[in-house]
Amino acid sequence: MAHKTFLFSIIFLFHLLSFSQTNEDSLRSLVLHKNIPDSTFTYGKWNVKNGQQLTLNYLGEIKSETQVFKVMTSFLIWGAKRGTSRIIIFNQKNEYLGDYYVYFDDLPYKIIGHELYFFEHSKNCKKNTISFNAGVPLGFLIKCGNKGDFYEFGAEPK
Repeated sequence: MAHKTFLFSIIFLFHLLSFSQTNEDSLRSLVLHKNIPDSTFTYGKWNVKNGQQLTLNYLGEIKSETQVFKVMTSFLIWGAKRGTSRIIIFNQKNEYLGDYYVYFDDLPYKIIGHELYFFEHSKNCKKNTISFNAGVPLGFLIKCGNKGDFYEFGAEPK
């Protein structure tokens, strides 16, 4: 009996994870098609015991010298205070190009011209921006005083 319960739990968990990824993809697509810059959409409801909540913030379009990209931030919270934060990059046709996994505090809050702007965490931190003028950066550093966090651009296999 314990073996059947374990097997059922594994199958249920696999189904939940695969459904969540598909559901997250469709929600991102929905937000992109709404095409409302500086907008935030929240799906689901999280609490300490169960549930998950996805917050998508569509920042808008950012231009390089030759291309236009769409930028969205994503914060998924689940379980006992677990979360994943990403900056997600799409092309002008709403096709996923890749993302940066970042700390929640390092999510950008606006686009001006060809730059992403990040919050200053304290008076020791200078204003951080990332330029997309030459295209999607392969990585970037968010610096605060003598410390910083480096993030790399990556693409999930589809």
